[in-house]
Amino acid sequence: MSKSLFVFVKGNDIRSRVKLLLVALLFIWAIALPLMPEIAGAQQITARSLTLGTAVPSAVTSYTFNFTVPQTTAVKSFSAQVCSAAIGTCTTPSGFTVTGSSISQPTGLGATTGWTISTATAGQLRMSNATNATASSGSQAVFFTSVTNPNAAYITSNGGAFYVRMTTYSDAAWTTAIDTGTVAAAVVQTLQVNAQVAESLTFCVGSTTVDSDSTGTVASDCSAVAGSSVNLGVLDSSKINITPMTTNCVPADCGKNGVAMVRSNALNGTVIYYDAVQQSGTNHKGTLRIAGQTCDASANNASTSNTDQCFNISTTQAAFTTANERFGMTVAGVNCGSTTSYTCTGTGTANLVRDAAYDGGGSSTYQATDLDQINGPTSNGYAWDESGTAVQIASSAASTIKQIDDEALILKFAAHPLITTPFGSYQAQADFIAVSTY
Repeated sequence: MSKSLFVFVKGNDIRSRVKLLLVALLFIWAIALPLMPEIAGAQQITARSLTLGTAVPSAVTSYTFNFTVPQTTAVKSFSAQVCSAAIGTCTTPSGFTVTGSSISQPTGLGATTGWTISTATAGQLRMSNATNATASSGSQAVFFTSVTNPNAAYITSNGGAFYVRMTTYSDAAWTTAIDTGTVAAAVVQTLQVNAQVAESLTFCVGSTTVDSDSTGTVASDCSAVAGSSVNLGVLDSSKINITPMTTNCVPADCGKNGVAMVRSNALNGTVIYYDAVQQSGTNHKGTLRIAGQTCDASANNASTSNTDQCFNISTTQAAFTTANERFGMTVAGVNCGSTTSYTCTGTGTANLVRDAAYDGGGSSTYQATDLDQINGPTSNGYAWDESGTAVQIASSAASTIKQIDDEALILKFAAHPLITTPFGSYQAQADFIAVSTY
């Protein structure tokens, strides 16, 4: 037997119509209640947040969900549906994709192994573990990796913010909901900071009382480098005079070495050259000589004449002996006492490296054995090029770090006359050049 429900309304009584509406609503609710989805019984997830590995649009990054579930029911699956709105119809943000995503095992959801990812549903990060029977406890963390963020167009159309609707389930098929909650995140454009560093080179040449590569500071920078000459004193045929000269040397430029200090930010290094200034006179104008005099016309000034007023030289590094008339220079070491931008001991770790023809004894060890006057031979090698052409003496081009901060070449000079070398005042002058390649 079927039954029907009849409702009669008499007249246009407004109160009667209201009663009729309420009865109808109650009737519809009674019929629909058994048909409502399981999510109706879910509780709100608390302390929920989403941390992006990077918020750069279209970046492939990690998504870390942190939250606390209110119920202790064992979770067998989890979903995070990414939407352009927090409620209502879910539209996947443009550019967002779960293709290629993976997971790290979650914490706080019971089992810490056995969770697998599902990327079959577009716009949803899903994982499941059908064997998880352990109740959730404490706080939870779920980790997805290799997720692709919404694209730049999404920033223009939606301001960059997107919303993730999280749900935990008691089954492994994302059907029976336990708890739910929504978190918000955003993709944003990057902020670029612009600046410029100008090419720089500071180079100075002078004299110094410093006679070491590792102790003593030549100057705080080039502004404190002073002096323009060094003095070898009164030469003695029985000895070899080497700077810093203090014996039989009175003028103010005695007791000093030469110095060439450089700083440069050139990425491809800086090379230091010298060339012998050509003095007045005839022949061999670039050596230690008496200005205005005529010297031996031989093209080779290594040992041709021991009686003219020009010292013999060798363009290759050689040790001095008292058997030869000779003048030369060497780079005894690289002093880093003024360097502050990096660690530099001066014993082979300087960025500026001496050329093989001007490295003293052929090693990175500072050449400090040949001080003042010695009864030759000397263990250190000296060379000099009198031609006036540029000769390389040091470079940072081959160093791992090519920029230079106030590294100073300590320049030692040596001379030895023979008994037949004419008396008089001798001079040599050098022009130093720094070439930086940026």
